[in-house]
This record gives sequence, structure tokens and C-alpha cells, in this order.
Amino acid sequence: MCVGYSHPSSRTTQTTLTLPWDHPCPSLLIDYGWESLGSSLLIEQEDSSLDSGVTQTPKHLIKVKGQQVTLRCTPMSGHLSVTWYQQTLGQGPQFLFEYYNGEQRDRGKVSDRFSAQQFNNYNSELHLKSLELGDSALFLCASSMAQPGMIISFLHKNIPAPVQEGKAARLAHALGR
Repeated sequence: MCVGYSHPSSRTTQTTLTLPWDHPCPSLLIDYGWESLGSSLLIEQEDSSLDSGVTQTPKHLIKVKGQQVTLRCTPMSGHLSVTWYQQTLGQGPQFLFEYYNGEQRDRGKVSDRFSAQQFNNYNSELHLKSLELGDSALFLCASSMAQPGMIISFLHKNIPAPVQEGKAARLAHALGR
């Protein structure tokens, strides 16, 4: 049976969840938070009162290879845009998906095993199926009021006509232009 062990850390606002190094199960750990950094064996989750106002659930998960998981994000009130990121140990956040007003606006270089959606109430879900050990990561959800960029008009520079050569140049010279 694959089991994770939890115990309080030295700070009362955090919980540490760890698997022993000699754990017999090929487990996945999905750390789900806003400001914390996670690893595949040790996770610290900051106190939710310190976060950005985006609510993410569940905060921590331990899954076995091959299972699936759904991560949920509730954006700040009034925010129409939700963006998902994945941060693996020692790396910066990698863009996964962007949604605006229920529509997918962009998709990063994401495995087909990952999908996301945004609902009419602007909440969002990230779905991971057939989990692999390499999926162990910190998953981040960010929300924004901003509308994605739109091109309203084009500005261009007037370019003078090219220098005339050959017959056209001789004709212009003969006409005194």
C-alpha cells in the first residue's frame, strides 16, 4: 500500500509532507500551491493567508503512476483570465495553458495527457491523466483582470518610391523630373 506520512514542521503555519527515501511504491507527488517550492519528496506549503487571493485545491497530493488527477483554481473576484504553470524541482515555472472568459487563448508545449478548462464562473481545472514520475511538480494557477492583447490598428512608415533606373530614369530626366 502506498502511503505518505505527514507531520507538523517547526512553523505552525506550514505542513511538511514527506515520503521515506526507501519507500516501496513508485509514487508521484503533486505539490499544489502559490508561493511554495516543492520537490518529489518534501513539500512546504505557505500559509494561505499569505497567498495572492487565488484559491487552489487540493493543496497536496500523492498519487501512484498511471492514476489521474484534477487540480482546481478559483481566481480572484473579477478576474476573467486564468493561467496554469508547472514548476519542477530546480526549474522556473513553465507555461501550460491560458484561458480568458472561458476560451483557451494559448497552450504551451504540453503533453497530450494534460488538459484544462475554464467554466462560466471563471473557475478552472487542470486535468492530468496517466501520471508519470516526471509529472511530480508544483502546479501554479494565476489569475488576471487583463484582457489578452489585441491589435487595434497598424502603424507603418511611408517609404519613398525606389530610385528609378534604366529607361524609366532616362524618361524622367528627359521630362525634367
